[in-house]
Amino acid sequence: MVSEMSRDKTVGIRVDVNETIATGHAMRCLSIAKQIEKLGEKVVMLVADEASAQFLSNYTYPIIILHSNWQKLEEELVVLQKVIEEEKIGFFFVDSYFATDFYLATVKQWTKVGYIDDLLERKVELDLILNYAHYVSLEAYSYVQDKNSLMLGSKYAPLREEFSDGYSKWQDKVEHIFITTGGTDQLGVSLALLKEIERRKAFSSITFHVIVGKLNQYKKEIKALTDCHSNMIYYENTDKMAQIMKQCQLAISAGGTTLLELCALRVPTICFAIADNQLMGIQSYANSEIMVSLGDIREQLDTYGAKCINQVEELVNHPEKRKRYWKNMAQEVDGTGARKVAERIVMFL
Repeated sequence: MVSEMSRDKTVGIRVDVNETIATGHAMRCLSIAKQIEKLGEKVVMLVADEASAQFLSNYTYPIIILHSNWQKLEEELVVLQKVIEEEKIGFFFVDSYFATDFYLATVKQWTKVGYIDDLLERKVELDLILNYAHYVSLEAYSYVQDKNSLMLGSKYAPLREEFSDGYSKWQDKVEHIFITTGGTDQLGVSLALLKEIERRKAFSSITFHVIVGKLNQYKKEIKALTDCHSNMIYYENTDKMAQIMKQCQLAISAGGTTLLELCALRVPTICFAIADNQLMGIQSYANSEIMVSLGDIREQLDTYGAKCINQVEELVNHPEKRKRYWKNMAQEVDGTGARKVAERIVMFL
């Protein structure tokens, strides 16, 4: 039940997405936004520029363009204060690595503030701090006085609803493999992997499902390559991720939210990092035997393709190893994190 007091308040979500910022940031915010709306509250998306607005225009939420620099959020504070007042924003939720302590503390003078703290770099007391990393501990937040403001651990991962509806059943034989490298893939990881797969004749009986984000600058080359092979299926900016994942017995994925989605659906995964914020996560998964990790592939651009496909062969040929990861994934995520976060936000309105 939504109280009368909360009806005139809005939740503002501050996020950007472009060729540098992975689409996962926007997607997790949209998952939380959907659950907030289901609880009867209003949501408005706040972005720096037209590029981010264009991505979010596919969704139904009002968008406010701040006409600011997404790398220098402090410069937008004057405009932001007016927006918060005019839109009656009762809770301001931030997903940006460029939100400094000063930025967050300043906004906190005007309204309630929440922040997704992936990198453990912020040291400011807020109304809500979300860190859903597998490895995060309470000790990392010793500076926080009110521990009730913390939402820590993978149970709070803000996944889309489709990832809470059942999981992939165990199969000894690998017939389908899922491949994704995020929305941008500036290093051309997917294309290199597909070229390596093309050279391995042993994979002709396996179907590879290749997910390509709309901002992937190599998508034309990837499409051309997959069109030449009947066992490669190309998907661009698909809204059927869970459905595609569920039919796969193995996955290859960059770090980020996708790894949590694969955990929720129990798809054994070979993971790797293509950004600094993914390093601790993939190492933690490897240490807990939840996933196989290739490490930071930015340091092995000439060899990671062969290394990855060697791991694929190992897991395809040894189902008992793959099953160990499948079992361990079951303890990681339940798919209801977005709802939990939305419920906490609504309490502040």
